[in-house]
Amino acid sequence: MLRALTKNNVEVVSWNEDWCDIILQKREQGKLDLFCPNCNGKVIFVNAIDRIKHFRHCISSYHCNYEPESEEHLAMKQKVAHILKKDPLNEKITPEMKKNDQIADIWCKHKSVEFVIECQASHISKQDFDDRRLGWNSKNVYHVWIFGKEYLTKQKRLISRWKNVYFYEKSTDKLYNRFNMIENPIFKPYLTLKGDKSLIIIDKK
Repeated sequence: MLRALTKNNVEVVSWNEDWCDIILQKREQGKLDLFCPNCNGKVIFVNAIDRIKHFRHCISSYHCNYEPESEEHLAMKQKVAHILKKDPLNEKITPEMKKNDQIADIWCKHKSVEFVIECQASHISKQDFDDRRLGWNSKNVYHVWIFGKEYLTKQKRLISRWKNVYFYEKSTDKLYNRFNMIENPIFKPYLTLKGDKSLIIIDKK
């Protein structure tokens, strides 16, 4: 996971370098406890050097919707957050935000309109895909899906009927639509596709 809470409910995000320094200093002093935003279980900060910095539960078998996560999934979420930060109209960019019965990989507010981005790095059934998509529709929340590119072939039949899907390739750290790499992606809401509350990705060159 990329987000944790202190005992005073202060949000800590793993890509925030200032917070990372504070965490490491206080951890050495034994003065900082961190908790999972979903299950309130205690988590630790993993200060990875050649991987994505993240948090994980102290008890590996702890039952929580946030784990386990692949390196690709963490990379996808961090990539999306960095893209969103480029648009000054985007506010409150938050990973792993819980909205009623769903957890958004990335949640954001754009001109007072909230939207979510789902990063899918592993297999998902058609039923789960539709349940999550329709769940965001029922909450009146705009949403877009980004699949790990290596799953393109496996998921082709699932996603072929829905246009609001893009792909992420970890080796290049790039986003793609069905045909081309998106050089400088910008996310914008306000698009409706056959009743879906959808986002578009603009290639801002």
